[in-house]
Amino acid sequence: SCSPCIGGNHAAKLETSLLMRLTPDLVDLNELDELSDDSKEHVGVLGEDPLKYASAEYGEEVLQKLLAVVKRETAEWG
Repeated sequence: SCSPCIGGNHAAKLETSLLMRLTPDLVDLNELDELSDDSKEHVGVLGEDPLKYASAEYGEEVLQKLLAVVKRETAEWG
């Protein structure tokens, strides 16, 4: 399992899930390249395989956590 903070996350579970939740019409997982026997990651993907792990449901969980942090951090601005 790849943590978004350790090892990176680009076009993987986290980002893909957020986009699946926010703009599902822009996500086409069929555009990912096929994995070959000697390749463990899709070209351009750094992190957990979005084909296996990304979902709009996970994107909603992440979005709610992000919103909670933003609300907490900006509460004193008002």
